[in-house]
Amino acid sequence: MSGLTDKIRSRGYWEVLIHPATFKERRIPNIADLFPLVHRLSVTLRGWDFPHIDVQNLPMFGKDQVMQDVDWKEYIEVWQMYQSGQFYYNGAMRYDWAEDVTGWVPKPPLYSEAKILGIGDTVARFTEVFRFASGFALSEAGDEEIYVSVGLGGLEGRYLWMDHYRGLPFRRGQRCSMKEYIQAQAFTRSELAADGDSIALDWAAEVIKRFGENPPRQALERLRGEFSL
Repeated sequence: MSGLTDKIRSRGYWEVLIHPATFKERRIPNIADLFPLVHRLSVTLRGWDFPHIDVQNLPMFGKDQVMQDVDWKEYIEVWQMYQSGQFYYNGAMRYDWAEDVTGWVPKPPLYSEAKILGIGDTVARFTEVFRFASGFALSEAGDEEIYVSVGLGGLEGRYLWMDHYRGLPFRRGQRCSMKEYIQAQAFTRSELAADGDSIALDWAAEVIKRFGENPPRQALERLRGEFSL
């Protein structure tokens, strides 16, 4: 798995960490329950689940965790779930690996031409993360307070690309000067359950602002409406 992690981090990537604020080593006593738990909590928003669950292959087991990885076309990711209730995800920014975009609409620039961050992809990813976190908080892995961290790496020199809704005003050309950007906060179980979608848009907007844009809230909501909810 370390080799795949190196591949993911060689270009742009997402890194997600979710766990209860209070550590409990054997929060989930039976390690065999971890994979079914993640499978049940996995979110399907746009045709590819988060995290991706490969039901055709058995997961890998460690001392106190279960893990899976995938390396297929532009989908390159690894995830781990621990008995303590910690979930970890590391996934590539898929446009960086989109070598064959013949059937894509709209068609992204190839990685060799430019580094991009899709606005729609960003909104969708944060929505997936917080819907997963909301389910996580209410599951046997959860607790009254849940820590959520979402980081983006490989941002330096990257520019925004409008990959979905065309009504969102922005000026192409502003490139990000930061190498990475991380948002992290502890939320109560009730906050995640009631406001997860709203928090997801807040965090997506903060990323977009690092590219010199200030997207209207209603535009982001309409953009998210393009996905199958």
